[in-house]
Amino acid sequence: ISDFACGKICQKDDDWRMPNRLSGSSKTLSVKGQINMKKIKERISDVLEIPKDAILDLPQLVLSGNREITIDNYKGIVLYSDTVMKINAKDHIIQISGSSLDIAHIGNNDISVAGFIEKIEFM
Repeated sequence: ISDFACGKICQKDDDWRMPNRLSGSSKTLSVKGQINMKKIKERISDVLEIPKDAILDLPQLVLSGNREITIDNYKGIVLYSDTVMKINAKDHIIQISGSSLDIAHIGNNDISVAGFIEKIEFM
């Protein structure tokens, strides 16, 4: 992340440091004032007008009627049956309920589930 993008805040060995403009030294932020990397990435996304799912590694779901769902940026399969599938998607488990569910496609970053989809839940 460039100095401009992160507001002159840089990371060194898991310590967040804010450069002191006058002396050139840096001070470690306190635990209460610690920077949240997710918030920095959200701000970068807003400033540069980049989709949040690209920077924050969020799942992207594409639903084709009630017959197929494609999930990009999934991490793994938690549960697989013909009535319920649970897909790990970083911060959430996506539960797909229905009947005759089957994996239509599986790739490194995307998975497609086909069947009669009745419900999609974020857990």
